[in-house]
Amino acid sequence: MSKKQINLLTDSEISDLYSIPIFNDDNERDHFFTLGDAEHKLLKKYTSVKSKVYLIMQIGYFKAIQQFYKFSLDDVKDDVNFIIKKHYSSEENKKELTGTLWKDNYRTQKEDILTLYGYREWSYPLKKITVNQLEKLIRIHPKGSDTLRELYIFLENEKIIFPSYRTIQDLFTRVFKTERDRLEKIVLEIPSDLKKQLEEIIKNDGGLTQLNVIRMDQRDFTYTALKLEVQKVLKIKELYQLCKTLIPSLQLSNNAVRYYGSLAEQYTASRLRRLKKPQQSLYMLCFIFHRYQEFMDNLITSFMFHLRAFVNEANNHADAKEEEFVRGLMLELPNLGEFLVWNSTQEIKQNITTEEYRQLGFDILPKEKQVAIADLISGTGFDKKSEKWKYYESQARRIAMYFRPILLAVDLEFYKDDALIVKLIKTLRDHFISEEPNPDLSKSLPDALIKKLPKSASELLKSTDNSEEIQLKPGYVSRIAPLVNPLPIRAIHFATNYA
Repeated sequence: MSKKQINLLTDSEISDLYSIPIFNDDNERDHFFTLGDAEHKLLKKYTSVKSKVYLIMQIGYFKAIQQFYKFSLDDVKDDVNFIIKKHYSSEENKKELTGTLWKDNYRTQKEDILTLYGYREWSYPLKKITVNQLEKLIRIHPKGSDTLRELYIFLENEKIIFPSYRTIQDLFTRVFKTERDRLEKIVLEIPSDLKKQLEEIIKNDGGLTQLNVIRMDQRDFTYTALKLEVQKVLKIKELYQLCKTLIPSLQLSNNAVRYYGSLAEQYTASRLRRLKKPQQSLYMLCFIFHRYQEFMDNLITSFMFHLRAFVNEANNHADAKEEEFVRGLMLELPNLGEFLVWNSTQEIKQNITTEEYRQLGFDILPKEKQVAIADLISGTGFDKKSEKWKYYESQARRIAMYFRPILLAVDLEFYKDDALIVKLIKTLRDHFISEEPNPDLSKSLPDALIKKLPKSASELLKSTDNSEEIQLKPGYVSRIAPLVNPLPIRAIHFATNYA
């Protein structure tokens, strides 16, 4: 066997595919050696018991594995005895069947079985359609064993007898070379500066290679881990933009791209450096293509984790404040009782004005306490929503620390170009990456966009309760972050990377 030929199967797998099937018991033999009407009709064509037994065996073996075998009856005695016992009388059962069929008889039986089941024997004219199918399969399943399995399914569906293992090796060797040449030709066209970037990633600087850093998964959701993830994104961002254009031109399935990328994931940097430059570049580009998307997944997951954390903290804070508020009012219940008794028994005297009389009540229970207790009873006594936003503003530094790196690193897109959430996010992003940001962020928003802001959000973005205009100053950015719902962000992310 040539050293250049590809090894697709182990010795045991080759034996299973090309050796005579071995039936473990009579139940299996009964299943494969039972004949239908068409098979019984074919059997009548032959006269001798030996030829008939041989035909039944070839039919049974063909049902098990679509192959033909030249064998001696002496080597398959168990099958011979079972067939004689099942299909022939006791008189014929006494006959000793040995040896093989003549060459012409073997060929005739083979042709009869092929015609019976509508199969075609492997031949040179079938080579072209097989190679064409292999060229398609290898772009979907680049791993040899997977391609072989799919080819077997194709030949079975086309009712073509599986060729010899040597023929399969020759076909795969030829097609793999053709595919490698095709991919290398495309990869060689990438700009030299980007090739240099790829080489830098696997370059050995005497310590930890950039490739090993990029391979590392995000450890946790701490700021340090988040910052490192952003740094990795920025490191390969330009290469990813190349990948978005180049990968589709390779005409490979997602499965194939993942496979080539997994090789760069598994190989050491030193092994990658020993590969031919085009092959090295292909593996690295496929690796970066998927790794960048994994980084995006990690950053979005981090965003959602911290968003939920801030929302939970704000809810707990508002609940605690509400409990504190209610507890404070409960201390006023004795005064409330005294006030109610006074209000129900006293009458306005002629020498006391209404205002003086009301003041007597306020002396018992202050006006603001009366209003607060009345609001509490009616269910509007404590503004939890406002308290939550106060908490968000108090956490402005933390919110900016966790959300701003993600906002700057993730290229967000959405299927609706005019979606409000997208325009707000892009405005924030442009503001932060600007070399001279406008102190008043609201000046960057068109009036038409400001008018689209929900009323509840606009109220929270005002600098004062009496203000008529929103004031998106840097101090108010923390109020915007919790407005970004995780579900739209997730939808935007998938539209960016997987559309």
